[in-house]
Amino acid sequence: MALNVDEAHHHSLFEAALGCADGCFIVVVGTLLAVSPRRPQSIAIDGALLLVAMLMLSPMTSRSHYVALLLPYMTLVAYSWRDRHSAPLGRAVLATSFVLVTLAGNDAVGEAFTVWAYRHSAMVLGTLVLLIYFAVLVIEQLRREQSAGPDAVFPPSAKRWGGIAHSA
Repeated sequence: MALNVDEAHHHSLFEAALGCADGCFIVVVGTLLAVSPRRPQSIAIDGALLLVAMLMLSPMTSRSHYVALLLPYMTLVAYSWRDRHSAPLGRAVLATSFVLVTLAGNDAVGEAFTVWAYRHSAMVLGTLVLLIYFAVLVIEQLRREQSAGPDAVFPPSAKRWGGIAHSA
C-alpha cells in the first residue's frame, strides 16, 4: 500500500500509510499468536508466524532474506498432508506463495519479470498470502479444542508427524 505513495513529495502520507499497514499486520499476527493453543503441537505454527512477521516488519528485508520462508512452507506442507479438510486451500495458498516469492527470481523467469515483480511487491504478497492458511489452521484448532476437548486438536492419525503433532 505504501509503495504507491510518492515518498519524496508526500512523506507524511507515506508514513501514515506504512504505519497503518504495519499496525493492521501486527494485529492480525498478534491475534493468531494469542489465540493459538499453547501446546507443543503449535510451536511450528507460532515459529512460522514469527518468521513471516520478521520479514514483513523489518525495514531492511531483502530478496535473500526470503529463504527464511522454508519453515513456514514446510509447516504448511505438513499440515496440508495431515488435514484433508483444508488441504485444497493449503495447496492453493502454497502454490500462489511459491509463484509470487520463488518464481520472481532472475534465474526462473528473467530480469524483466523480476524487476516488474519486485516493483509490484510480489514477494511481499506471496508472503502475506501464507497468513490465509495459518489463520484457517489456528481457527480449526480452536474449534476442535472447544468442541471435543484438548485431545481432539490433533486426531490420532496426525500423531505420527512427531514435532508437528503430539507424539505418544
